[in-house]
Order: sequence, then C-alpha cells, then structure tokens
Amino acid sequence: MSASAIERYEHFLDTYPDITQRVSQRMIASYLGVTPEALSKVKGEKAREKK
Repeated sequence: MSASAIERYEHFLDTYPDITQRVSQRMIASYLGVTPEALSKVKGEKAREKK
C-alpha cells in the first residue's frame, strides 16, 4: 500500500490484464484500496497518457 494509486492500478493491469472486463470497478477499487471515484480518476489519467 506504499505505492500510489496509479502505480497499484498499473501493477494490477500487468498482473490481471483481462479481468477489468469481467469485474466491476467497485470491486477493483476495493482490491486496490481506493474509492471507485479515485479509480475512475486514475483510469482517466491513464487514458489521457495514451493520447
């Protein structure tokens, strides 16, 4: 839990790349130790990085 939310999310995606399509955002947020709103923000930041 010492990593930032973005780092935890990136590690999660590296470890479980296909699970985001099968599990709710709320469950992923809980696993990462963040709120669903914070996870949404992280996902938005990641999407903007890709562009």
